[in-house]
Amino acid sequence: MNIRVTKPNNNKMLKKLPLAIVMCGVMVTLVFASCKHGTKESFLENFSNFMSDVNTSSQNYSTDDWKSADKKFADFKNKDFPRWKDELSTAEKVQVNLEIANYEALKLKKGINEVKGQFKDAVNMGKSIIKDVKGDTTKTK
Repeated sequence: MNIRVTKPNNNKMLKKLPLAIVMCGVMVTLVFASCKHGTKESFLENFSNFMSDVNTSSQNYSTDDWKSADKKFADFKNKDFPRWKDELSTAEKVQVNLEIANYEALKLKKGINEVKGQFKDAVNMGKSIIKDVKGDTTKTK
């Protein structure tokens, strides 16, 4: 009885190694990409962190900051919240809705402050015009 022992062909294994590495990389990437809001807990935590950032920083937001925040908020409100709504407890739904109302109130406050600033500018311009007109009429007397 002849038993033949063969060496494993390392060349074949080495040729398949890059493909295996690429496949592992793709799988890891897919797992991390799906974890953005992969659970209701991660949605709640991410939304809470977002709102905390907005609450503490919104007074200093530029127009571009607000555009970025508005996009993120729209994603949370219109994509993520409906996705997890049925799995949230009543308390969690109330908390999310309060945060949504809070964000909309911050945006309203921002709009009111802009109008208030424009109104002050208009009043100051009006005062300046009246002052100039009074100055002109006193010169003609």
